[in-house]
Amino acid sequence: MVNLQTNSLKFKIIAGFAVIFIAVVIFGVLVATSLGRVIGDYRDAQAFMKKQAHPIAHLRADLLKAAMPVNDFLNTMNYDEIDQFDKDRTDIDREFTLLKKNVTNQRTRGFIVDAETIWIKARVQGVSILSARYSSVDNSSNMRMERFERLIESSIVKLDRAEARLAEKVEKRLQSAKRFLGLANIFIIVIWILTPTILVIAALWLIKIVLSPIASLQRGAKEIASGDLNHDFAFRSSDEFEQLAREFNVMAMRLKENRDALHELAIQDGLTELYNHREFQRLLRHEIERSRRTKKPVSLLFLDIDNFKNYNDTFGHKQGDSALKIVAGILKEQVRQIDVAARYGGEEFAIILTGTAAKKASTTAERIRKAVSTQPFIVNEEVNQLSVSIGIAEFPENAEKAGDLIEAADLALYTAKRNGRDRVCIQSK
Repeated sequence: MVNLQTNSLKFKIIAGFAVIFIAVVIFGVLVATSLGRVIGDYRDAQAFMKKQAHPIAHLRADLLKAAMPVNDFLNTMNYDEIDQFDKDRTDIDREFTLLKKNVTNQRTRGFIVDAETIWIKARVQGVSILSARYSSVDNSSNMRMERFERLIESSIVKLDRAEARLAEKVEKRLQSAKRFLGLANIFIIVIWILTPTILVIAALWLIKIVLSPIASLQRGAKEIASGDLNHDFAFRSSDEFEQLAREFNVMAMRLKENRDALHELAIQDGLTELYNHREFQRLLRHEIERSRRTKKPVSLLFLDIDNFKNYNDTFGHKQGDSALKIVAGILKEQVRQIDVAARYGGEEFAIILTGTAAKKASTTAERIRKAVSTQPFIVNEEVNQLSVSIGIAEFPENAEKAGDLIEAADLALYTAKRNGRDRVCIQSK
């Protein structure tokens, strides 16, 4: 069992919310009980209407409709009306059967049974008229038709009485629902008055006991918001605010880690996960400055995928992106950890080989070229091949500045393209 200190923040908050909770629960139970009774009565009334009253109304309409094919037959001698009457009487018989099954009140059920008995007589009369093939000019047929219609009307009268009985029961249930609805409204008004009052009192009390510690935490949060992620929440108290201060310190540490991770995303190409163009430019300048200090050469490789536009046009940009990822993976495998592989733009890549002369860099370039040319690029289960052209320039042999070195490597790449592609070319002095 948890032992709470009465002077702890947790105890004070629990006590405050317990008062609110108990008040809300008590009033809520009262309202739920009342509304539940109201809803139950309304639902019972709806179910009662759907199960008993509505079928009676439907049956009454079908009885009225049943006289139409018989009358039409006498006037037109259209034998299709015989089939229509057969269908109508089958439907009516079925509706009477279901209605008797659903109605439980004996008196109401008695009216329905009487209505069915009269309908059976009317049904026999209707069959007799149709079977005798009378016409409307025959006096006998007119008398039979009048008797048939009177029987239909008598059956409907019985159904009207049954419906009236059901309406009385529905009205009683609705009146009961209205009474409980009035009680529920009273409870709701009480809740609207008491609950906000209790909430305000409890809120003011809670604000008082947490206001000062929160102000201290707020000052520390501003320090973090301003960028000082090394800020330490050295908060001391006798309650849970000390734990909260420790959590803030953990949060600041994680924010710092996330900031570092975002920096990684800012310098990476989103598709290939190589360095992006901007970071490549920065690293190239950095390597050239270091080369000046150490007197060691730096080689720059420019790679371009041959005929990549045709590949994109043929297989679509999705497959083109997949090919770029594969080529990027080959570059990662073929260069050292100290080297820099970057996506320069589009299908063009750049590699900075630290402390490497152009002649030695050509060995790495040739290895990359062969790896790409032998790599299968599978599209729709069909193997395709790609190749790369590579241009190499060396600092300080071919240029004194980063921009000039890029131009030299690009010129060597252009020479490789012009000489047939799928080859390595070193920029001459």
